[in-house]
Amino acid sequence: MKNLLLLALVAASALAARAQTTPATDASGVPLINQPAPAPTAARRAPLPPDQQADRQSQHLARALGLSAAQQGQVRQILLGAYQNLAATRQQAQATGLRRGTGRARKATRAQTDEQLRAVLTPDQYGRYQQLLAQRQGRRARAGAPTPGGPLGN
Repeated sequence: MKNLLLLALVAASALAARAQTTPATDASGVPLINQPAPAPTAARRAPLPPDQQADRQSQHLARALGLSAAQQGQVRQILLGAYQNLAATRQQAQATGLRRGTGRARKATRAQTDEQLRAVLTPDQYGRYQQLLAQRQGRRARAGAPTPGGPLGN
């Protein structure tokens, strides 16, 4: 019985010694010992420029709400102003290193955008627009996403 226990102990120590002498390596074979942690893979993308954001969002709303060409142009201008305000707020926060007050600025931009869209959309379109926002916020909440930051809560 002692021999069997001694044999198991020797085998376990040999395996442990083998595991300690083979350092972990990355895909190229470079040892990972004393190397900095890799950058997070889910890094945030840089936001699109305001004009591209406004184009994408106005096209989406045109399809979802059935906007006329005139309405789509007005919606694009409203969204462009909102995205420009948000970009300025973001740049100011980055330049100063302070994020204090940016939430209030985003909220004010969303409220102003909502008020302007209400004036452009028909009551039916505005109702569908509110439903789209609620659906988006529901998806974000289920996914554990942060609080919406765009003019439309995106």
